[in-house]
Amino acid sequence: MKNAWGLLLGASLLTGCGNAVMTPVQGQGSSASSLLGDSGSFTWSGTGNGPSTSLGEYLCPAEANIKPAYQWGAPTDGLYTACPSRDSVNRIHLSGAPRNAGQRVCFFPAQVIDPTDSSQPTRILAKPGTDGLPMATCGYPGTIGLNLEFQYTVFNAGFVVDEADLAQMRNCLLTSQSWQCPRDWSFGRFRK
Repeated sequence: MKNAWGLLLGASLLTGCGNAVMTPVQGQGSSASSLLGDSGSFTWSGTGNGPSTSLGEYLCPAEANIKPAYQWGAPTDGLYTACPSRDSVNRIHLSGAPRNAGQRVCFFPAQVIDPTDSSQPTRILAKPGTDGLPMATCGYPGTIGLNLEFQYTVFNAGFVVDEADLAQMRNCLLTSQSWQCPRDWSFGRFRK
């Protein structure tokens, strides 16, 4: 991962626009800050709203903390709950219903970097794999959810797409161009 290259963009989460210019920065992930545009629907505090419950080593919020970027279908489409592990920053438990029942979903780990002062924007970086592309893992969330682990990777947020949109979402995260994103994708932060 030390040699992985990526893109970094300091675009504001609240006012980001889909077509932004990005600058290569050594050792960072792909910037996704500009993709969120009007992100008022996202929850940024802790693991979600309301009380948390335990699921083994995982701490789960009462409400979904990964939400669709755009709501096209039913109110529950694209809602996922990411439960961070208490034992490892490399693991989460992901549950939720894919937009298309019975479909596999893919999770892209990301890092939300809070500004050090109010004059700086919040940044979101998709974590790169050993090939330099945004890493992802796919599986069936089913009724019990998925336990996901990204060894040697610290992440506090993530993107979720249907597996059919895996390649398109990778390209979207690499370019940070909203017109290259799949129609349906979700994002959320679940750790500080």
